[in-house]
Formats: sequence, structure tokens, C-alpha cells
Amino acid sequence: MSRPPRSARAEEVAAAPDTTGVSFPTVFAFFGSGCLLVLELVAARLIAPTLGVSLYTWTSVIGVVLGGVSLGNYLGGRLADRWPNRAALGLV
Repeated sequence: MSRPPRSARAEEVAAAPDTTGVSFPTVFAFFGSGCLLVLELVAARLIAPTLGVSLYTWTSVIGVVLGGVSLGNYLGGRLADRWPNRAALGLV
């Protein structure tokens, strides 16, 4: 098996993504997920005196949060496909 010319290998290395550090979107997603978890816990504690603490209560709270996340991801993806620029991202 022959090796590709040196210039082709240099272009592949230059085009490879930088994975040395943690990027801002990764940290933002991590802390955003943590905030959603806190909101789930608070919601369950708020409805516990009325509905009680049961598997159905927790399942309902988690289902509503996941439904909101999936709807937000869907609508955000549609907006990003329609207006793919930073100004639209800033407005959203």
C-alpha cells in the first residue's frame, strides 16, 4: 500500500478538528442540562403536596421536560436551517 503524497497528508492534519480543549458549547450544554435537572426536581417538589410523590408523578414531570426539550430542539433546528447566521442565533 502506497502512502499519499506529503502535501495531501498535511492537508488532512490541517483539516482535522481541534479536540485538545473543551469548547464553550460543550460547557454550555453541560450546565444547561444541570439546570434542567434542577427544574425537574423543583417541579416535582411543587406538585408533590397535591399529587403525592409516586412513579407517575416523576414520570409526568420528566415527560413534560423531555417533550419541551425535543420541541425546542425541533423548532431551533428549523430556525437554524431557515436563517443560518449568527444574528438569528442571537435573537433566539
